[in-house]
Amino acid sequence: MSINRAMSGLVIVLVCLATLGCTPISNSYYFILARYKVNDYDHEGAIVDYTKIIENDPGNVTAYVQRGHAKANSTQYNDENNPAIAVLNQAILNSSISDFDKALKLEPYKADAFLGRGQVNHQSDKFQAAIDDYSIAIEINPRLFEAYYWRGISKKAMDNNPMRACTDWKMAAQLWTPTTLWEKFYSSMPRDLRSKLGMTHNAAETAANNVNQLCQEYL
Repeated sequence: MSINRAMSGLVIVLVCLATLGCTPISNSYYFILARYKVNDYDHEGAIVDYTKIIENDPGNVTAYVQRGHAKANSTQYNDENNPAIAVLNQAILNSSISDFDKALKLEPYKADAFLGRGQVNHQSDKFQAAIDDYSIAIEINPRLFEAYYWRGISKKAMDNNPMRACTDWKMAAQLWTPTTLWEKFYSSMPRDLRSKLGMTHNAAETAANNVNQLCQEYL
């Protein structure tokens, strides 16, 4: 870790201690550390912090959801062409699913948990299961634009029907807000689609504002 990153982490901890009143054994402390680590792509470190939160509070639904995301994200940088790594990745994804399941057992109508589980099912090529999870998330929260977007991705992956996917993408675009539009759209977009459209970070907001054009180009 660079000196700048280490200093940033120290600042975050000091702010936590000084302004939020949290201590090294409080959940607030570990949540802040975990968020810093996630932003620094240290997903394994974040998993450790979320686990400490769960040890302190076994009923903390948010910690299970966030640990599930951290586990899923920890697999994407591994060499999936290595059979041993592929087996390890799937075991991690199964553990991630378990976290989302635990969150839903504690809070059965947690839309974010269904969304996260759907994304992990997609990573495991279980596209119908992913679509089912996204659909439940939408039933719980009809304005959850991420669920529409990712349901479209899973539909496209399952039956190679971009038109059916575009129906969800158009709904997602209607629900996006200007402050989250470009970030969510660009960072979530699959690389092959981004490359096909010649999309850059600066062009993401424009494309998201014109999903009809996006779908036409994709087709």
